[in-house]
This record gives sequence, structure tokens and C-alpha cells, in this order.
Amino acid sequence: MRHVTGSYLAPFQLSAASVSHYQELKGGSNQSEISSFIYPTIPLVLFGLYLLFRKKRSLDILSLSLIAGSVSILTLYVLRLGVPFGDGLYRLLGLNLVPHNRLLIGIGFADTTLVIGAARAMRKQPVKLPKTALAIVTALLLTSYIALTHSIAQHNPGYVSHTWLAGCAIAATVTFLLFFVTNRVRLALLALLGLTIVSTVLVNPLERNLDEVINSDLARTIQEYVHQQPSAAWVSNGSIVFENYATANGALSINATAAYPQLALWQSIDPNHTSQDIYNRYGHIEFAFDDTQTKPNFTLLSPDTFQVKISACDPFLTQEHVRYIYSTSKLESICLKPVRTFQHSLLIVYLYERK
Repeated sequence: MRHVTGSYLAPFQLSAASVSHYQELKGGSNQSEISSFIYPTIPLVLFGLYLLFRKKRSLDILSLSLIAGSVSILTLYVLRLGVPFGDGLYRLLGLNLVPHNRLLIGIGFADTTLVIGAARAMRKQPVKLPKTALAIVTALLLTSYIALTHSIAQHNPGYVSHTWLAGCAIAATVTFLLFFVTNRVRLALLALLGLTIVSTVLVNPLERNLDEVINSDLARTIQEYVHQQPSAAWVSNGSIVFENYATANGALSINATAAYPQLALWQSIDPNHTSQDIYNRYGHIEFAFDDTQTKPNFTLLSPDTFQVKISACDPFLTQEHVRYIYSTSKLESICLKPVRTFQHSLLIVYLYERK
């Protein structure tokens, strides 16, 4: 297990509910990080605080526990966006062991728990907002999300590529929040359910099935080669997107996701264990091929990803029976022979055979 630096989140991740769903709507998100939760964290925390401290409060033990617990946890996250404090508490709770993007799943769960507690509380003691207050809340939510989405689009060109799609996500998020704070809990939950379904349909395996994994031209080629040369190993180059593709099609691979550290494998090229702190982990294994590399080099790219920079002629690859390399970029090496080029979804994949 590796310690990471404080499980820190960028401010937009915790405040941009509309953008988090926009990423899912694009169909290319990492579901283990984005999950299917809505993230209107800051508005929900403020509403939870109102429920806890409003006059003549009447909360049963379960509602109080759900709201107070969720608000406390989420407030800690919110405060840490601007003030680097609480490392001792983080270590006590084990949060320093959690890669920061994985915290999004916990935040989504806390948001959902807060929604459940608030819904219970409002069923017993409805919230009554004057029309003026409701208009102000609506204006603040719309203005905040539009400004935030615009800011993200400016600082991350290409991320928000469809204005209409971002606008729909903003409208859906604000609709959910307005239904919720005006006691229309069932309508709010229906809006949330609809947004969740729409935002995950493009990545749902029941919708997309496994054709792109096992029935594409690339997949069929790998399966054919595996049938002919079952002992030949495969490696993907450059990106972790395809790291498990060969394995999924029955091939041997030395850079599929390592659920457990592969110490014996990497110590054969690191006999002095100088890079053991890098590869001694659960991790995505990324290869980068460069014939000017005289010996393999390890680089930690993120808490759960490391890169092996190596020459395509390196004896280590021969030792591990690596015969084929597939890459999303062209490779130049005296030890590689181009085999085929594939159009795989939106990517071009180049297949090489080691000489």
C-alpha cells in the first residue's frame, strides 16, 4: 500500500456538479473515479447546515445522524480546498492511503447520504421558502454553475466541447436542487434518476456490449495470433487505455494492470532494487519505447501508475517472450517490424512485431 499526498481535490471537482456529469455524458470517463453520483456538494452542505440550525428544528435521530455526519465529512473536504490542514485526521481515518480521484466516490456517497437524511427531515418538517428567496437561490445556482463551467472551459480547452450539452447538465442539476429545497422530493429524485441514467448510458456495458473489446479487427487479430503463438507475450505502448486489451483477448501480457506487485518481474532489470518503491504497488503499467534508452528506467506517473521506459531491442523483452507491441502512436525502432494498422473506435492503433 502506498501513501499519497493528502488526498487533495481540485476545487472544480467538488463544486462543479454539472461538469462532472458532462464528463460522463461525453462517454469517455473513468467510471471508477467519476462514478454515477451527482456532485452538488457545496449547495447540499449549505442546505444541510440550514436544516441542522433552523429555528424550531425537529429531527429524529436517524435524520440527524445522516445529515450531521454527511455535512461534517463534506465540510472537511470543502475546507481542505483552500486550507491545508487535517493531515493527522486524514492519517487516522486512512484517507492518506486513498488516491485523490478515488475520493470522488466517497464524496458522491456522502452527497447521497445527505440527500436521504434531508428528505426524511423534510417529510416531517417541510421547508417553506418565500418566492423572493427562491428566486435568489435560483439565480445564484444558475450564475454560479454557468460561471464555473465557463471558467473550466477557458482553462481546459476542448473539455467542454458542446455548449448545449453543458447547458443541459447545468439545467438538470439546478432543477434537481430546486425541486429538493422546495419539498418536491419525489420530483427531485426523479430528476436525479433521469440525469444518472442519461449520464451513464454511453458507458454502460449493457448498452455498448463487449464488441469493441473482443469483436473488433484488433481483437480478432490478437485472438488469431494467440491461437498460432500461445506463448508469445504482448505489450501496449504509451497509454494505459489499452493495457488490458491483449489480456482480454487471451494473450500473455507483461503490462496489464497489476493487482499485486510483480517484484520478481521488475527486479530482473532492477537487481539493486533502486526503483522498488515505484513498482512495489498495485498499478497500471505503462511502457514507453525509446531505442536511445541504454537500460530500462522506472518513473512514477501517479499513485497507481508507473512507466517503464525501455528500448524495443532490450534483452528483457526477449527474456519475457515479448513478440508483439501495439501502440496508439507510431514507433521507430530497428527491432520493430510494422504488421498492421487498425482504426479502433476513435483511435488509430499500430501493431508491430519484434524482429
